[in-house]
Amino acid sequence: MTLALAIVQIIIPLIPKVEGEVSSLVNWISSIRTAAKQTGQWSDEMEQNFRASVIAAGLADPAYKP
Repeated sequence: MTLALAIVQIIIPLIPKVEGEVSSLVNWISSIRTAAKQTGQWSDEMEQNFRASVIAAGLADPAYKP
């Protein structure tokens, strides 16, 4: 039990840092998609396929299954 508490004390302070990095990555990907849409390199069909693949990946993850 002591080991588990030690691990938790290490992990909890790191959560905001990891969350911030993930958020930055998502924002960067979104900006790339927006730029590609503006230049015509990212079509509506590509956007639909991208969204479908993200949804399919989430459905395949056991964490999201009821």
